[in-house]
Parts: sequence; C-alpha cells; structure tokens
Amino acid sequence: EVTDEDVQQVKEAVAEAGDEIAVFGSVRGTFGFLFITLGLENLTYAMYDEPELLSEIIEAADDFWTRLGLKLIEAGCTALYVANDMGMNGSTLISPAQLREFFFPSLRRQIAAWKAAGGKVLFHSCGNVDAVLEDLADMGIDALNNIQVHSGMNLASVKERIGDRVTIVGNVDATGVMCSENQEDIAEAIRQVVETAGGDGGLIIATDHSFHEGIPQKNVLYFLEKAREIGKF
Repeated sequence: EVTDEDVQQVKEAVAEAGDEIAVFGSVRGTFGFLFITLGLENLTYAMYDEPELLSEIIEAADDFWTRLGLKLIEAGCTALYVANDMGMNGSTLISPAQLREFFFPSLRRQIAAWKAAGGKVLFHSCGNVDAVLEDLADMGIDALNNIQVHSGMNLASVKERIGDRVTIVGNVDATGVMCSENQEDIAEAIRQVVETAGGDGGLIIATDHSFHEGIPQKNVLYFLEKAREIGKF
C-alpha cells in the first residue's frame, strides 16, 4: 500500500522548491522494473512459457506504480519521471511487437490515470526506442528523454515525427562531448541541439544520459551556463 508517509519527503521538497525549481516524482515503468528484477533472460522465457503469469505480475506492478504516481501528483510534483529503459544500442531490448502485446496496454492506462489526475509525464528510456516513438506519443506522454546519441537515436528524426506532440529532452552527448577537454565542443553541441529541435519551442536542453563518472565538474557547470545562454529565445 502506498501511504502519505511514503511521499512526505517529496511534499517537503515541493514546499521548499516553491516556484523556482521543478520537482519530479520518480516512478518505475513496469518493463524496466521487471527487466531489472527478473533479468532479461527470465523475462523473455516468461513471455513464451508463462504468459498468463507474466500478465498477472505486470498488472500487480502496474497497480503499485500507478498508485505511487498518483500520490506524487497529489504531493505537488511538477511532473512524473517514468524510468523505463527499453532500448539497447540499435534497437529495443525486446521486439516492438512484444512491448505492444505485454507492456504497452497497461502503460497506456497508467499514463491516462496520471493525466486524469492533473499530472504531466516525462518518459525516460536509455537506448534506441526509434521503433516505438509513435506508440509513446499516442499514449499522451508530455516529454521524452534520453534520445541517446550513441544508440543511434537521431534528434532531427525524433523532432519531425513526434515533436508537435511531445517535448524533446536532450540530447548533448554525455559519454563523448561532455568529457571533452575543449569546452567549446559542449557549447557547439548545445547550439546544434537548439538548431535541430528548439526553433519552435518544445525543447528542454539536457545531456543524453546522466552526469556520470568521468565528466569533469567544470564541464557540468559550463554546460548549465551555456544551456541558459544559448537556450534563450
């Protein structure tokens, strides 16, 4: 059961942030949750050997994360951050058909429930999710990241296909550009992102992954400074 006590720290963060800072409440997408919990091999076997049992597990997990999301919306979060890694380099981890059969129907219901409660949904997936972009947009997500460069995601294509419905979050290369000793590389990457996806709005400038180990702190601070500078209309 999800209780008010479970989100008390979130309520305190929202109150302290005020109107100056956006507060995102984090929930797990069920595919990402089961992929991590069961392992990809066991999850794949279950789709073929025990599909009915897997469907029951998906339903139970969806119910928990849906209720947590609703509590986070009630607590005043700016948006929900739905962590649901579905991709690897070049493709989704399982076939688009399997995602549509087992996971997307309930994900669609989750998003509808959160939106009906007044929430906004930022959907996160590492890897290549090119094959299911329209599926995600059709579900009503408000924003998408990471749009990962080295997994083969193309920012211009993403913008063209779903940019009229979904805010793009990304996609300065975190593993390459952000580690560069030449900070002008970072500024140029930001300019390219803005030029490609920000001309008519609908863009949040970000890296295409987290600020991971190996990125100098001075580059993080430079990125934030240049994003504010270059990203202003």
